[in-house]
Amino acid sequence: MLIKNPGKKQERKLFYYDIGDYLSREYQLRIIKDFGDISTITWQEITPNENYDWINQRNDIFESFISLGDKKYQTSKTIFDVSSRGLATSRDTWVYNFSHKSVIDNMTRMIYFYNQQVEGFKKYIKGKILANPEQLTCIKREKIAIAISVISYQLSVISYW
Repeated sequence: MLIKNPGKKQERKLFYYDIGDYLSREYQLRIIKDFGDISTITWQEITPNENYDWINQRNDIFESFISLGDKKYQTSKTIFDVSSRGLATSRDTWVYNFSHKSVIDNMTRMIYFYNQQVEGFKKYIKGKILANPEQLTCIKREKIAIAISVISYQLSVISYW
């Protein structure tokens, strides 16, 4: 609890009470209610350390550990020499969302569109005689380019709305 009182000119102090970790909201509220009022709470005065950590102050022993990786200082000793963005699917807007329903809707549209393209390609290729595999590769590239432009357009329309 922080109280702002600009009229007080004395040194400001911060007091803290650790109610506990991983407790439900209801249980935390019950603990607070059981105190009755703030005067019965056993407060702990806290001050920041040199790193400006207030509550969970870091332990200096961690500075002696080997870093997982360091992009800034390439000569540092690290566990991993190479760093990257990790796995990038370029599908985040389709497959991630806070809403479960939105993810299902997006995936359903994407699967429907994919299946449309497969069927369209089957119709397009039906009856054509391909003299060599290069012709099939050219046709696939042409159809993929069209599909990508349609997906990009649909994605921009969806993002806009």
